[in-house]
Amino acid sequence: MRFMSIRERIIMASLIGLFVLSLVLAQFNSNTSSTQRQSKSSSDLVAVIPIYGPIQLESPDFFQTSGIDGVRNQLTQAANREDVKAVILRVNSPGGSVGSSQELFSTIQQFKKETAKPVVVSIVDSGASGAYWISLASDHIVAQPGSLVGSLGVIIQVPDFTQVQEKYGVAFKTYKAGKMKDILNPWRSSTPEEEALIRTHLKDVHQQFIEVLMTQRSFTQAKAQQLADGRIFTGRKAKEIGLIDSLGGLDAAIIQAQILANLESVPTIIYLQEASFRSLFRSFRMSIANSFRPFLFNEGVLVR
Repeated sequence: MRFMSIRERIIMASLIGLFVLSLVLAQFNSNTSSTQRQSKSSSDLVAVIPIYGPIQLESPDFFQTSGIDGVRNQLTQAANREDVKAVILRVNSPGGSVGSSQELFSTIQQFKKETAKPVVVSIVDSGASGAYWISLASDHIVAQPGSLVGSLGVIIQVPDFTQVQEKYGVAFKTYKAGKMKDILNPWRSSTPEEEALIRTHLKDVHQQFIEVLMTQRSFTQAKAQQLADGRIFTGRKAKEIGLIDSLGGLDAAIIQAQILANLESVPTIIYLQEASFRSLFRSFRMSIANSFRPFLFNEGVLVR
């Protein structure tokens, strides 16, 4: 078997690098030209912003810059363009971290306040937990009859390695200042005091979720608490109980945007992009980091 020389390896690495770069350029140019072509066809535009995958600071997808900072960037673009009359958030997400969900919720509310432009949410396969939390900031929520909506709960999960030491003789040594500092350490059992603290923390965040649900959907506390038990609803059932406003897909969301923005004709949709190579390579870095995520612990509180 013949091994490649150093020169051959350098050439191979360069070719792979050029190939990856060409993919990035093709995707970037495709998105940009698509937006420009659609912009010329109508004076009234609706910006579609994708929110795909987990709600978190940065997107793990190399080609989708839908982390919360990417969404913020696109909302800023929509705010600065007079021809953009409304925004559709195209949601396909199982949820995410609490802080990111709350920040994106606030960002959408601030966008509406500053621009008076309506925001419509179009849920595709899933708009659950943290993704539903951010959807509550919109003026209208549309979902397919079979979409997954709900999962209004809060969870913390860590692996349990307490049997590894006994079976394999492998363990971690922990040095800490502050008795609660390693409260989610998977290498030891939690104390009753720690478990009580975690339950208190989860209850607090869960109550915050319930309060937003009550405010944004005009639910009584009893109804909000009943629905926020972590269960999943179909889009049809969600419409019946008031979690969403109507059934349909992107076309239905466009019609709702037209109505809310008081437009005389059906608007043209455009896709705004975070036009930055830095954001793309940041996403590439996140994709690598996420490949190691299953081996990490202490992920924080997830809304899902």
